[in-house]
Amino acid sequence: MPLNGLIVKPLYEVTTSPIRCYKLMNDSNPLLELSGLAVRYGELYAIKGIDLSIFPGEIHGVMGDNGAGKSTLVKVMAGIVRPSAGRIVWQGRAVKQISPAVARGLGIAWVDQNLSLFDGLTVAQNLALVRSSRESLPWPKLPPPPIHLGSDQRVATLNTEQKQLLAIEMALAGRPQMLILDEPTTSLTPLLRDWLQGVIRTLAESGCAIVMISHRRSDLSPLIQTASYLQAGRLAHRWRRGEDESRLYPPLMEPQAVAKTSNPQRPILDLDWQGKNWQIMAGTITGFVFSEAATAQDFFNTIGNLSNGLRQMIGLRRLPSPQSGGALALGLGLVENIQITADDSLSRLGWLRIAAARRLVRAIKAEAGLGIQWNTQPVNQLSGGNRQKLALLRELLQNPQILILQQPLNGLDRQVSQTMAKRLRLAQSRGMTIIVTGFNRDEVAPFCDRIFDV
Repeated sequence: MPLNGLIVKPLYEVTTSPIRCYKLMNDSNPLLELSGLAVRYGELYAIKGIDLSIFPGEIHGVMGDNGAGKSTLVKVMAGIVRPSAGRIVWQGRAVKQISPAVARGLGIAWVDQNLSLFDGLTVAQNLALVRSSRESLPWPKLPPPPIHLGSDQRVATLNTEQKQLLAIEMALAGRPQMLILDEPTTSLTPLLRDWLQGVIRTLAESGCAIVMISHRRSDLSPLIQTASYLQAGRLAHRWRRGEDESRLYPPLMEPQAVAKTSNPQRPILDLDWQGKNWQIMAGTITGFVFSEAATAQDFFNTIGNLSNGLRQMIGLRRLPSPQSGGALALGLGLVENIQITADDSLSRLGWLRIAAARRLVRAIKAEAGLGIQWNTQPVNQLSGGNRQKLALLRELLQNPQILILQQPLNGLDRQVSQTMAKRLRLAQSRGMTIIVTGFNRDEVAPFCDRIFDV
């Protein structure tokens, strides 16, 4: 159903024929070949010694822990990052100078986990920016999205799910030969995730190569035919369908129990929203699961958009989804990101308490495993998962009485998700009240005391 009353003619025609079983085209030549690829920042290698071939019609998963180099690798493919060493070959020809414009001209499209949209322009204007001569090329009939964006709607007024859909639409508008998706479903409801899987299958069947990064096993397992697993910037092992999937999903460590306080529960917050009422008990973790992104965003905005004075008076902090762009100031370092969100524990009469801020910086870096350079180095140079971990720790370590989190574990690998879930439980055991919103019960169930379906 349309959201916010927005209706526009679908970009794609509906196909009534069933999606045929797709297969890797083993008899074709590689579309993309990478050999000896490396990206170096000073003395640190983000990736090193990567050899990889992508074939037409192949759905390839790039996997690994947070910070393993996955996003750096696909950014090289998309021309966003120039390699320090190695060779790139596209359809048998060496690519000497890769850039976003060169990649688009070759037929490579990229959907970043941090959406690159022009908020001041309309949906139609954003789409017009990516129109190219490739529109005359043959293109399969793709299933239309279940929600439609208004062509005259300004991007700034779209919710996170609608923006994610627009970013995907913009990538498809160039009719690519290879589509790169970096955590494409983190802001999508199950309905749109199913749609995206149908699009991927149809594209692969037509010969378009798909390269995917996702921490959701449910996103990758039904689709990928091959995968590369990265560890510490190196290609640790390769996988093909038919082999044991456990190599791609290493077992989790046994979680350590966190003792809960024995304080009797008492009501701390009454939520009245759209004719519904929920009573939030002190020292609990309460989850709200939504089926529509617009509804989830409205709920988050309603319960979090209090004045700064009132939020500080009741001890409430909130953290929007990293995909919304509001969790961190990506061009600033860790210290500045703490300064701009400082509460009474870190500031007095508008002045930052330097000693308290330094203690918080040290605590965040210790838990997140970050070096001294991240005091001032822009956080946009961190992997998406590490940025999310940093933002979550920044909020938890300021010890608010009430903390509201929007999809806090999306985009984190399983091990880090478990660690952060344990960290939420630890904060709860010390008396913090936490409210979590999400789209999937399975993502919030491991650490919530109560879950409401909205």
